Amino acid sequence: MRGAGTAGEAKPAALVSGVLEQVLGDPVQLQQWTIAGLPPDPTSIESALITTNARRWPLLVDPQNQARRWILSMERGDNREPIIVDINARDAVRRVETAV
Repeated sequence: MRGAGTAGEAKPAALVSGVLEQVLGDPVQLQQWTIAGLPPDPTSIESALITTNARRWPLLVDPQNQARRWILSMERGDNREPIIVDINARDAVRRVETAV
């Protein structure tokens, strides 16, 4: 029977949506991120939670520059400037190596 669901079946995305926000999200921090320019959609929030809770430096593929604007806004007050590397720059490999 379709749709009945058994213990071994994957749940639809609608049922697991927002799990990261519930587990890792702090409502005050999420509000601060939104004020800093993070779009309030679930995908952006989940990506931000993964980025801030990851053990390694994230590689951001950001064609619309939303993550770039958000990170720059968040880091401005900490007396440190994030390193942004354009993949087409002549010294891109050297800058990434230096950053790591």
